[in-house]
Amino acid sequence: MPPRKKPRVTKTNKESTERAALKSAQNSGGPSRRSRLLDDLPADLQLEIIRHLHPRDLFNLARTCKKFRALTLQRSSESIWKAAWIRAGDLPECPAFVSEPALIHVLTSSNCQECGHHGVRKPILSWSRRYCAKCVTKLSYGYTDLWNELHELDKRLLGEWKSHEDNITSMFNIHISSQGSARRRDHWRFPRSQVDTFVAAYQALSKPVTDESCKQLVDGQKADAALRRQHAKRCLEWEEEQAKAMEAEMEMKRKEFFTAILARLKQTEKGSEVESLSMGELDEMSRLPIVLHAAKLKKPDWYKILKAMHDFMEKKQRRREDGEREKLLKARFEELDNAILVQYVRLPRKLHMEFRPQVIDLAFMKDIKAIVDAPASETVTFDSFKQVMPSIAAHWRRQCKEELENWLLPTLENYCMSIEPLNLAIAVFVCEGDCLAGEGKDKVRIMHYPEVLGHKCLRKLPLCMWDEPPDDVYWRTASHYGSNPEEIDLETFAPFNVAHFAPKDVDVNVEKMAQIVSALGLDSARATVQDLEACDRRLRCKKCVVAPDKDHVYTWEAALNHSIRRHPKQRKSACDGLGFGLPVDFLWDEDEGSVDESDEDEDAWELVKDEDMAAVRELEATAHAPKMGVESWWACARCPLFSDWGEDIKRHLLQKHNIEYSEECIRDGTLFLHRDDSAPSALIRAPILLPSSNAAGSSSLT
Repeated sequence: MPPRKKPRVTKTNKESTERAALKSAQNSGGPSRRSRLLDDLPADLQLEIIRHLHPRDLFNLARTCKKFRALTLQRSSESIWKAAWIRAGDLPECPAFVSEPALIHVLTSSNCQECGHHGVRKPILSWSRRYCAKCVTKLSYGYTDLWNELHELDKRLLGEWKSHEDNITSMFNIHISSQGSARRRDHWRFPRSQVDTFVAAYQALSKPVTDESCKQLVDGQKADAALRRQHAKRCLEWEEEQAKAMEAEMEMKRKEFFTAILARLKQTEKGSEVESLSMGELDEMSRLPIVLHAAKLKKPDWYKILKAMHDFMEKKQRRREDGEREKLLKARFEELDNAILVQYVRLPRKLHMEFRPQVIDLAFMKDIKAIVDAPASETVTFDSFKQVMPSIAAHWRRQCKEELENWLLPTLENYCMSIEPLNLAIAVFVCEGDCLAGEGKDKVRIMHYPEVLGHKCLRKLPLCMWDEPPDDVYWRTASHYGSNPEEIDLETFAPFNVAHFAPKDVDVNVEKMAQIVSALGLDSARATVQDLEACDRRLRCKKCVVAPDKDHVYTWEAALNHSIRRHPKQRKSACDGLGFGLPVDFLWDEDEGSVDESDEDEDAWELVKDEDMAAVRELEATAHAPKMGVESWWACARCPLFSDWGEDIKRHLLQKHNIEYSEECIRDGTLFLHRDDSAPSALIRAPILLPSSNAAGSSSLT
């Protein structure tokens, strides 16, 4: 038989052997070195140390080993806890219905008191317990279960039928889960221990249970629940104070850590840029997430921190450069605005001068952009734009006219003969957009060419229609030029674009206008805007049933407004996508009679007879007199830009031009109605109501 092999013996040193033994002891659950050191102390010294601990530290010590758990959590140690509680001074008062160890667990630990599950963020203060979601369900009753148990036990405990819910919630402390709703009773939970104690107390009453005994038991339970609610309120206040103290401590750490960051930054190549940061930028920099997170760490990752600081400073540097560029562009746009004003406006100012391009209309033209977007080293003045403005203005006018004609031509093919399409009376543009704000739902804005060129709604388009990116400085400055800087969300403008009008709306409105022009006795295929304005005839709506005391007479623009609003065809509103879809039901005006639903597709107008026109003109003299209310904005012909309403325009005339206001100022052209700033109610001559005698004698409608 061969000899047995000798086992190989590995050479080792004493230090490695002790290290392995210590690791083995720790892995096997043996006491650590620190625990052994505390264990080795005499009992009197241990007790003396325990007496000087904060309740939070005392609770943590009780969790280290069985010996200290038995020492600190036995009934004889109650005095130690009470003394520690008083000595701490920063804890809420501990009531009789909860022990100090249990309360400190609720306030400071994150473990479930039932199963030990870690990560329970919020305690149930009204129960003085900290439970996980599973244990809450296991250790509580739902509302229905509690009601059934009390109802079976004694109906008198619930009180009157209408007050069952109030009685239950005042007798027992309610808890609503974070995912639940306070309005749903199936999300209400009540502590099982509290309910079981109450049931046991009821069962201990002498039988039969009298009404007085039942009432005393219920009142006592309500008083106990009220005490628990008061204690929960005190604990909540304590939590809020602790959160504020912790926040203040973290704020101090953040500032100290940020000071260290700045010191390191100054030693890098970006050190010179740190000095250029403003106080606001430094404060923003100190509140970056990486700074707040790293302030909590003992060994922060300085490479990542400094990289984040460098990125922040580069971003701020770009923003400063963009801000300086934006100021320069804005100043150049102001010079462009002045050049437009000088090109179009001559004193005395006339109405047609208001139909001029805006800065946004010209900002993206090649020649203008080359001037405005020139480097900062180049000098750009008013004269830079004045030289090119005549050709640019003519080009813009031709471009807009061509765009409007192309938009209308498919509709005007059946009407237009040898006259320019935009000069036709039927070539109307109707806006139902933002310009109707405050006008209700019974008005539209009616325009012809060239008035439509000055309309602001045609310069408000969604951002999706732009080719330029929103982060482009030139785009941003141009699109916001003219908006109110005090607004949080600046208005965004776009170049003139007739796509604001829906094609189907244009077809419908032109058709309605053609019927009105024909009813006035004009040729809808040849009548021009000038012919329409010179026509002094009036119309009645045959589709509206006229009562003896309701005979409305319309001007052409009032007739079109009435037709669009009172007799709309089944069409999609041009501004439905912008929130301006207007149901017919809301456009009803009882003063204009009832709608005859027959022949819905065609309007029906009747020309007012000559013998009625004297009465019509007499009534219109009062009804259509110039108004100085907020709906009417009057432009001063002696100023290149000024317009205002009411007493302000009168004050302007007196102080600026030494003119006392009278209606003569309107007749001689000193004041004229600003078409785009005024509301439609000021531009549309309102229909007048003829007396019943005229209606009976002149109208054959019934």
